[in-house]
Amino acid sequence: MPMQWMIAYDRKPEYLPDDFDAAVGVELEGVVQFWWRYFFPRHFTARGAQIYRYEPRSQKYMQRKLRVKHHQDPLRWSDLTRAMAMGSITIQGPGAKYGRGGRRMMGAREARGLMNVPRYIFQNPRGKGMNKADEMTRLAPGEAGALSRVLQERTVYRLQLDKFAETMMIG
Repeated sequence: MPMQWMIAYDRKPEYLPDDFDAAVGVELEGVVQFWWRYFFPRHFTARGAQIYRYEPRSQKYMQRKLRVKHHQDPLRWSDLTRAMAMGSITIQGPGAKYGRGGRRMMGAREARGLMNVPRYIFQNPRGKGMNKADEMTRLAPGEAGALSRVLQERTVYRLQLDKFAETMMIG
């Protein structure tokens, strides 16, 4: 679920661009953690299938799932997928983004959340258009805005905390 944000900030004398860049990089990890904790669990609910606009499953499949597994929750045949995905996430970040030729893109940062999920998440049955891996990481309308607010609040807090720590040092 790649997302791009443009963050505008006042160039206050106490904050250098490098300070801001470092704060954003650190707080991106927190945004991934926030998504995983609060938004990701919705993907495994019937309501989540509507919110995230999953590809419709066949009537035959849904009836069999209800008969055999006693539920019709999306992205879940047994509890293995949900348990594996919810049980662990490895957050990689803050990493600088690099463009063509290996040159660092100024101010561009990224953080990734890697989940351990069963192999069938990446398989499309009989060439149908379902992409379960994509469905598992989609954002609903409004979630990108919520994540950008989390990033902004956390970054501002981090800058203030760092500035407070600098002014309180005795030595």
